[in-house]
Amino acid sequence: MKTRIICAGTFDLLHTGHIKYLKEAKKLAKNSELIVIVARDDNSKRIKKKQTVHDENIRLKLISDLDFVDQAVLGFKSGKIIDRVVSLNPDIIALGHDQWAKEEWLNNELKKQCLNVKIVRMKKFPKKYL
Repeated sequence: MKTRIICAGTFDLLHTGHIKYLKEAKKLAKNSELIVIVARDDNSKRIKKKQTVHDENIRLKLISDLDFVDQAVLGFKSGKIIDRVVSLNPDIIALGHDQWAKEEWLNNELKKQCLNVKIVRMKKFPKKYL
């Protein structure tokens, strides 16, 4: 059985930092399945306080086309953001170094759903990767 690893983000103007984050997340387990949640336009605008350059369908397509991504999905349109994560039943959640979610909050939300998930905050990568 594969270890299910979840990453999430807006991934607007996909760049090498995004690619490195996703590749490093996939390496968190030897036999892994990388699932990437692409933020909905409305959620991205609410959280980042600005409109994305590319709409959610283009961003989803770009992430889906990465050969090391096993599955890419959009976040849910309604409900809490955590609901999409819960629906995928991850073993590991890999948070980007600058993502808004705090590990303690995320852990508490997952425990409310009776999920025991390893949460990993990825490090910031040196400029040579960007």
